[in-house]
Amino acid sequence: MQIKQIIVLIFLFFVVACSSKNTPDNQPLTPTGVNNTINSEQTAISDVIKSMFVEDSYPAEIMTIGLPGNINERANQITLKMQDSIKNNEEWYLTTLQSLKKGAEFSYDSRLGITEEEYSFILNLNDHMKLIKIGETTIDIQSENKNLNFMISNSSVLKNFAINLAKNSINADLGEFSYSGKIVASDHQKITGRWNGYSWRLEEGYSKAFQISLGQFKNNNKRIIYIKLLEFGKESKEEFLIF
Repeated sequence: MQIKQIIVLIFLFFVVACSSKNTPDNQPLTPTGVNNTINSEQTAISDVIKSMFVEDSYPAEIMTIGLPGNINERANQITLKMQDSIKNNEEWYLTTLQSLKKGAEFSYDSRLGITEEEYSFILNLNDHMKLIKIGETTIDIQSENKNLNFMISNSSVLKNFAINLAKNSINADLGEFSYSGKIVASDHQKITGRWNGYSWRLEEGYSKAFQISLGQFKNNNKRIIYIKLLEFGKESKEEFLIF
């Protein structure tokens, strides 16, 4: 079996093995704390958004979820050991993987080529996840009629979008995003820290799903913009903009 195929199997292994574990506080298209009941008081929401995001030009940090360098290095080393062992135990691995029910954990076995402690370390990598700075940008916010326009100079995901305060929707080159719920600060937001906000979605059947969330941190009043883009057959893209 080719190395590329082995890597795919390693990925499947993590999906199955970690599915019952705690996951990061910003799930793809479902940030922690989202209340999916649509808020009919659009005026109240627009007032909060306008108070959070005042017209101005702001320096911002571009962040992503990742592992600290030393943790990431150890995870890579363990994964390489596991790849080598699975190549020598391919039949056992595939049979075991196929027998697992959705959500079931892949039990430790010495044929994985790693120690039980290393296996536990891999399963609990989410405990080490954190926001890591990957760049800087400028965010220009301008009010125009009933729109609040956002221009993000260095974003690699989405450079421009506008909140229609009257309709409580978001317009971007991708299309129109519909309001999907309120984000409530909670202790489950372990990676980002506690923040309140709102979320909008754009879905195109089963092939595309996009999300934009905006809010404010509880502890320091900094603002946060979270953008997630998923397209079938393409690598997902996401950014956290904090300013």
